[in-house]
Amino acid sequence: MSSKKFTLEEYPLPHLGTKLKEHIKTRRISKAALARAINKKDQEILRYQKRNSFQCALLWELSLVMKHNFFMDLAVQLPQEFSTYAPVDTSKDDRIAQLEDEVKMLTRERDLLSGILEKKG
Repeated sequence: MSSKKFTLEEYPLPHLGTKLKEHIKTRRISKAALARAINKKDQEILRYQKRNSFQCALLWELSLVMKHNFFMDLAVQLPQEFSTYAPVDTSKDDRIAQLEDEVKMLTRERDLLSGILEKKG
């Protein structure tokens, strides 16, 4: 474990209400429809938008109903060196390696064909 200390001053808690409000506004989500979806009164959504933090269960429910990963929004604000149990997505790296191999093969084929054309010409 690293001996470096991480503080709330350095990494302040993101205001979840503001995040919720921004998402509602950006996606033009009806507060009334959202409230109905989570079985709350309309005023609760307004209160949530003012709150700094929520219980995990509420954030999970909002994520499911709004089809938005608020947890990822939070996670990317933590230092990259922090550990996680999330699986690492290597699909892009694998695809890049595959394309690099293809480029090498096509370059060799091009060079071979160029050499044949030069000998004929």
